Amino acid sequence: MSPEPRQISTVTSCINIITEDVSKIPFHMEQMTETNGWVPVPLVSPIGNIVRYPNSRHTMKEIFRMCIDDLIMNGNAYIVIIRDDSGMPSEFIYVSYNSVSVYENEEGDLIYNATHKMFKNKTTSDSKETGFTRNIHFEDMIHLKKNVINGEITGRGLIYTASEVFGLALAAQETAARTFNNGAAMPGFIKTDEPVDDETATLIKSRFMESQGGVNRSGAPAVMSGTTFVKTGMSPAELQLENARNQQTIEIARMLRVPLYKLAVPSSSETATLEEQEISYIHNTLNFYTTLIEEEFNRKIFLRSDMEKYRFHFDFTSIAIPDFQKRISAWAMAHTNGFVTSGYVAARENFPIPSDDNGGNQYVVPVNQAVISGDDSVPLGLSNHDGDKTPVHDTPMKQAEEVQ
Repeated sequence: MSPEPRQISTVTSCINIITEDVSKIPFHMEQMTETNGWVPVPLVSPIGNIVRYPNSRHTMKEIFRMCIDDLIMNGNAYIVIIRDDSGMPSEFIYVSYNSVSVYENEEGDLIYNATHKMFKNKTTSDSKETGFTRNIHFEDMIHLKKNVINGEITGRGLIYTASEVFGLALAAQETAARTFNNGAAMPGFIKTDEPVDDETATLIKSRFMESQGGVNRSGAPAVMSGTTFVKTGMSPAELQLENARNQQTIEIARMLRVPLYKLAVPSSSETATLEEQEISYIHNTLNFYTTLIEEEFNRKIFLRSDMEKYRFHFDFTSIAIPDFQKRISAWAMAHTNGFVTSGYVAARENFPIPSDDNGGNQYVVPVNQAVISGDDSVPLGLSNHDGDKTPVHDTPMKQAEEVQ
């Protein structure tokens, strides 16, 4: 029988860390604009609203948590796209991995046989189909795959790729549990100086267990005449249970690419700052899942001609630069050097967006924050230069007051 990875605390912790971290990254549908680049589509628009509330039962964050869990544990995750009459998405419905089967038809297209009660009164790929089970065309299915081997049409989960690692971790965990439940009563047998009958043997055993068995009695002295305890097992220290369990924790964290500091396990990377470790975690772990989701959404929702105008995108700004002061300083530097407009910064930080009359969609120059318009009449606080090229102020300099 295959081991169940969720029984291992490290596996459960790693899965919770990854699913929660991915789901808390803001996910937007964005539109390319001439002045502000990629900007989120307003939530009041139909497509902007379903990105946040994809159906009547789940939020998009909940869907991503369930999908990442399915993807890690089972290698596949599924989201069915429900479209309106114009072909645009009207709902996204999460379907559990064990409710979907995939096959390849004669034309080489993938067909997904999916079952979900939320399909009732919904139109899917085949408008004639009714009921809870539907045949979904590949264009209407967000299929996230991991650990795909030899071009297979489905992925593989943890249990298929690293069963021995989980088996060792479970064995160490169960051994530790049995050892501590038994208290000081190590595996062995009681040797008597003379032969005894069954009744006497039972009495000797019960007295020994009364004084030594269980965690609450661990360490209590036992006085028994005419007997000798012969140990056949090893103590927790002799078994090196702690070292074995720590090593399995490191192996599982390495396999799932979760940094040890998130599991409160000391490591050599502690010389790096927390911010550096977070950035490494984003690039080496989270980016795989977010890119996978972005690519599937973009190629299943938009036509190729529209991909330069629209995209689904995870915004790592609040994750990569969590400190508000550092984030605002970065925005100020970008704005001062003419990289972004004040309207773009306000939208990203949920500030009131300045109007176009107030320069909300205009870039500025670093000299004195004047609007880039090519207008030579922009006042710079200096008059025209005289003959010796020395600038002359428009107003006389204010003299410092004389110290009395």
